[in-house]
Amino acid sequence: MQTVIDAKIGLINIFKADEIDTHIEKIDTSLNGYILKPNTKTNLDDFFNGEVEYLGVCNGYMQFKIGEDNDLFGATVWVNSFKKITDTRICTVYQAGTARDYNFKNGEWK
Repeated sequence: MQTVIDAKIGLINIFKADEIDTHIEKIDTSLNGYILKPNTKTNLDDFFNGEVEYLGVCNGYMQFKIGEDNDLFGATVWVNSFKKITDTRICTVYQAGTARDYNFKNGEWK
């Protein structure tokens, strides 16, 4: 697993396809009144531009699959990581040493 902080996307984990099951725990989590189940798609009430796949939890962070790649060296899976603070509040990292939180208020993430 490789961890990258992207200034536009946030905290990203890049897994080899065969690493996912050893690093990500298949745990249901509640968020914004919904139960997220591993391997189901969501847009988190329009937080994401399209549907992403909730994979589970790794090191206390919810993992959302945002892409994958195949090359001569094998398959990799790109995952966006978010820390759940409360049922309506999440955060991620856009720069080392800082965090950006998002609150669900009045029907949208702010």
